[in-house]
Amino acid sequence: MRIEMGNPSEKELTSPERKTIMRTMTEKIRTSPEMCSGCRICQLACSMDWTCSYNLAQSRILIDDVDATKSVKITFTDECNDCGICVRYCFYDALKMRKEEGKV
Repeated sequence: MRIEMGNPSEKELTSPERKTIMRTMTEKIRTSPEMCSGCRICQLACSMDWTCSYNLAQSRILIDDVDATKSVKITFTDECNDCGICVRYCFYDALKMRKEEGKV
């Protein structure tokens, strides 16, 4: 199994194979960037689910914590299908599934 760590390069994010329109939330996933530790476990789980490899550049969720003085930025690519695997592996409650309207 190959493990590739680090943030995806600008080239990887802008390649024709990847859709680059980013969203800060999805229809089913709610984010709380202030709770995010920047561990990127959600990214690794996502990439493993999608590509069977631990590759941050292949993840459908992106964590940007370049500036340590600011809050982490959590975004999703258009390829995200709201499967929730990132939520399942977020141990800091920075990602949560939205509850359906009208249901408790």
